[in-house]
Amino acid sequence: MQISCDTSNSELWTSFIKDHKKEAFTILYKRQYGKLYAYSISLGIGIEETKDLIQDLFIKLYTQPSLIKDVDTMDSFLFVSIRNRAINWIKRSKREQILPQKESFEFNYAIELTDIEDEEDRKDIQKKINKIMSSLTPRQKEIIYLRFLHQMDYNEIAKIMGLSEQAARNLTHRAIKKAQHIDEKTFMLLLTILNL
Repeated sequence: MQISCDTSNSELWTSFIKDHKKEAFTILYKRQYGKLYAYSISLGIGIEETKDLIQDLFIKLYTQPSLIKDVDTMDSFLFVSIRNRAINWIKRSKREQILPQKESFEFNYAIELTDIEDEEDRKDIQKKINKIMSSLTPRQKEIIYLRFLHQMDYNEIAKIMGLSEQAARNLTHRAIKKAQHIDEKTFMLLLTILNL
């Protein structure tokens, strides 16, 4: 199989497994690294720890490729794996008194508002977005992050967050309703930007 930038993650993984193409694994790693890095940081993991978690995950996949049972769910598998590793790291850290005892998810998304020329208007919109996000619970922020920034379906989100699909839908609905209550116009702008 010829590998190109249009090759899907499933095809890359299949090429790595069947054809033993290290190039496919490297491309998959580079393609997913940024997403997994941002997600881990959002879960409250430090930069160096995040790098270690991702590195460990991909080393494990490289040495034990049988861990991925269904290539069609590989993206959610990677997010679940990073989330579980992050939770385990947080638990270890709490035992060692490194982190505070509260659950957190930071979603401080700096918006590129290039269509808005006035600097004051851009600052005002960013301030409103920050207000909306700070009003959400950590789980609500996480579900907005997965659903709208990473375009995941409810089945994938349910796997990642350890919820039923219906619970994922309900949590998304509550997060959207709460955000709209704070500032519907700004929240709709945020969703539009996240979906670009």
